Amino acid sequence: MPCGMGLDFGIIQKEYSACRGGHCSPAERSGSRKVPGSMTSIDPYSVGGGFPIRPDIFRCRTRPRANHVRPYKLRKVNFMKYKLLLLDIDGTLRPGSCERVPKENAEAVCAVQKAGVKIAIATGRGRIGVGKGLLRSIRPDYWVCAGGAQLVDYKGADLALHRLTTEEMYALVDFFEDYDLPLRFTYHDANYAYLGYEEFARREREKNLALNIVDGEDQDKHLEEMPFGAFGFLSQEMADRFQEKYGYLGLNFLFSYPGSDGCDILQRGVDKGAGLRELAKLAGIDPADCVAVGDGDNDVAMLKAAGLGIAMGNGSAAAKAAANRIGPDAEPHGIAELCRALWPEAF
Repeated sequence: MPCGMGLDFGIIQKEYSACRGGHCSPAERSGSRKVPGSMTSIDPYSVGGGFPIRPDIFRCRTRPRANHVRPYKLRKVNFMKYKLLLLDIDGTLRPGSCERVPKENAEAVCAVQKAGVKIAIATGRGRIGVGKGLLRSIRPDYWVCAGGAQLVDYKGADLALHRLTTEEMYALVDFFEDYDLPLRFTYHDANYAYLGYEEFARREREKNLALNIVDGEDQDKHLEEMPFGAFGFLSQEMADRFQEKYGYLGLNFLFSYPGSDGCDILQRGVDKGAGLRELAKLAGIDPADCVAVGDGDNDVAMLKAAGLGIAMGNGSAAAKAAANRIGPDAEPHGIAELCRALWPEAF
């Protein structure tokens, strides 16, 4: 479905869960539910104060359990207790087929924010890599950028910044140059492609991205300031080869999806999960009061760190395994569905 077309979505007001752990029973997964102490089946689309339940939108993640099935109970879920919503951009807030965030997603996020929930964008992009108009009407309260290396407030001021060291940067440049691999670094004013600018530009066009990448093959931008983010195109085999030579540096090559050749290159201890915890501390919010939504392997740490981690239906296996819940697909505007399901009071 083309971006911008609207749908009529159901609203989740209640969910069924196991008494412990919040996991579905086999009966729940089959779509037929029984009230404890009763033999009466409940139509999953007819309970919840007159609003339809959409198990296809919001599904419990299952884990291996003992042979017996524990009883489960009906409980009302108060999602307004969550104070911060963190959203990945590409493949989550912005479906891959769209040049920018769908209008429905933007309006839904703004409605949740108006209801009192703080909004944070959590992305592998540096703040400068989020082009004007990409988010439409969304004005985040916070940003977790460069895979967690850059935290920014709503005014655009840095709250925290984790720069690469000279040794880390030079090791990356030497290695990528030796094997003729594309490499870029994130600075405050742009993403500088030290190697392979044309390849970055080509892929940017193919994937509807606007990352503000400039030709940095003079390799001198770091003389003004050290970068706080790095991204490269290489195989897992080449990443392993880098670690054989420079493993003592502790750099982490975090691929977005299995089989992808694009990866964020992060310092030890830096990722979206660490960024969530650092931001929560600065904002005076308990990580348990945060909802994080993502789709890729680079969102795993964030999904684990949040009180409620939700992987999109189109997400990677690792993201889904790390999440507490599985949400709808990003296409055509899954975040709008999710916001309405989690915070019906906002609509």
